[in-house]
Amino acid sequence: MQLSNGTFNDSMVSRYIIVSAKLLLPALRAVAENNKGHKARVVSTTSFATEFVFKADYEAYRDGPTRRKAGVVTLYYQSKFLNLVYATEFARRFENEGIVSSCVNPGGISYPPAPRNLTTDLQRTLKGFKRWLIFRILHPAPYSALTQLYAATSEDADDHNGAYFVPWARKQKLPPASQDPEIGKELWNWLEDQVKK
Repeated sequence: MQLSNGTFNDSMVSRYIIVSAKLLLPALRAVAENNKGHKARVVSTTSFATEFVFKADYEAYRDGPTRRKAGVVTLYYQSKFLNLVYATEFARRFENEGIVSSCVNPGGISYPPAPRNLTTDLQRTLKGFKRWLIFRILHPAPYSALTQLYAATSEDADDHNGAYFVPWARKQKLPPASQDPEIGKELWNWLEDQVKK
């Protein structure tokens, strides 16, 4: 697993630019306005990693000692946590405009391994017992679409602004830190600053 600054930018900053910083937002508003009874939807993707992170260290996303000390797994977990924070903050900011924001965990490797996870090429570097074990508890990759499709297309999902869905299309309680308005505001401000640079 490799998480570069580019990966974080792909995951967070580019999403903010496309969805929130005026590029996609007018289209989302138009859909909400012109489709009476249906809401526009933004579905973000996270992972089980959100269970291990409770704050963001923005210094870790700049090259330097903090980043090197954090390590790849910590950076990955933080990026997934921030995807969830983003989805929650987006839901807060646009809930009165007919736009629903939710976040999904499509399944994947979690450590310790948990049921309802997916087999993808991400596991290619595993060796020995870990490889043997992981491939016996994971599901085929096409299952990953189920939860995202539910969040994006189900009529029920209109009523779940700010929701967190896990495999297979089940609503789960959000980790408390992801709902903290101060953390959400801090992320939003940080993203705005990145766009200005």
